Amino acid sequence: MASGIVFNEDYLDPKADVHRLVFDIIRGGEPFKQTVVSVSQEHQPGTVFRYQSINTQMLGLVLEKATGTPLNKYAEEKLWKKIGTESDAFFYESKNQPEICAFGCFNATLRDYARFGLMALNRGTLGGTLVVSESWMRDSTAAPAFNPGYGYQWWINADSPDHAFRAVGIYGQTIYINPAKHVVVAQFRALPKPSGGNPRSPPAPFDAIAAALAQ
Repeated sequence: MASGIVFNEDYLDPKADVHRLVFDIIRGGEPFKQTVVSVSQEHQPGTVFRYQSINTQMLGLVLEKATGTPLNKYAEEKLWKKIGTESDAFFYESKNQPEICAFGCFNATLRDYARFGLMALNRGTLGGTLVVSESWMRDSTAAPAFNPGYGYQWWINADSPDHAFRAVGIYGQTIYINPAKHVVVAQFRALPKPSGGNPRSPPAPFDAIAAALAQ
């Protein structure tokens, strides 16, 4: 989230750039790739944090290009099958959009989201199966100096002595991981207004749950 591009992520602004992505998937305005390559540069990459969904969409496109595999198939083989999920999952797709939505749109059961959290808690391993490397988990949850609250797609509570981190959806959906207390909390939620692009408030309820369970 430090690409330095110009892209307005204000969900409550009907003219914000993020709504282009929403329009692209629902109405098929243009392929995601076309939207991604149309943005301009504002800051030197790696210097300024700004949460922008289009960065995650670009990651998905890069992953598909590097692997030669559609994102949903790659996720199935490299992630979903390896963590022992109980249920199928899917990326929301539209017949009007030829490309896979990577910036959101992923649907799964709560128990399987919790399994994903357990994999992260165990430094990339679950049930004796290596899913991602321990070094990747360490690097992805270490926030840079210019933004101590965000790593690689993880929100990080920089003030937490437990080094807790979270995956957060824009309507409050959360996967909370507390390595020190060995606790994972998965939460479905539907806030009346979207706010997940900047969840700055400390995860006090989750910290309290972790503390109670650790006693």
